[in-house]
Amino acid sequence: MKNYLKITAVVTMLCLISCDKEDDSTKTEQEDLFNLKVGRNWVYKNYNGDSLQNIRFSNSFDSVVLTDKFTFENKNYFKRETFYKNLNIGSWQWRSVNYIYVNPKGHLITFGKDPREDNDQKEHTIHPGVDKDFIHNEEVIFGGESYGTVVYKLEANRTINVEGTDYLSYPFVGRLQPNEKIPKERITEYHYAKGIGMVKEVLAAIYGDATWERHLVSYSN
Repeated sequence: MKNYLKITAVVTMLCLISCDKEDDSTKTEQEDLFNLKVGRNWVYKNYNGDSLQNIRFSNSFDSVVLTDKFTFENKNYFKRETFYKNLNIGSWQWRSVNYIYVNPKGHLITFGKDPREDNDQKEHTIHPGVDKDFIHNEEVIFGGESYGTVVYKLEANRTINVEGTDYLSYPFVGRLQPNEKIPKERITEYHYAKGIGMVKEVLAAIYGDATWERHLVSYSN
């Protein structure tokens, strides 16, 4: 009986060690999908668009850098800082910071503040990875009025050309359907490529035809 208990204990320990290794491997694989590692840097050209002139270069760039990594409550967080450069000025200026991690479902999550300082923040999904079942509904409130609900979900993979380079995109798309306040569909797009990160972003205004886009021009591994 004692030998049986010893064997059971050993098997349990081996299982726990194996499961821990599997969890670590899964976390690493998920992070690799989004190209997460301290020092990673993505540079984007910024564009503005409207119904008259279509899309045009705004004479500015964004540089997104992963500057730190830490573990908090068994989650691997990255500090993501964004810098902005207007070509008329010529120097990079700090713009913003947020904190990201990949949850157990493989979704890329963001927080506006350091979770070690504020652990009661609402999670926001930037991209669901390869989870095609994930759907997020977000009501648009402006000036105290509702303008409908944006439905976000992962759409079918497609090849897109960004600044002369083809990427196989995993597009996470939000669609706001026309209603009595919105005359036509408004679409938000986040295009991610495996092992690279975000390659294109498209944002649309609620009113009018204004759009904003970011196009990847370079990234560092």
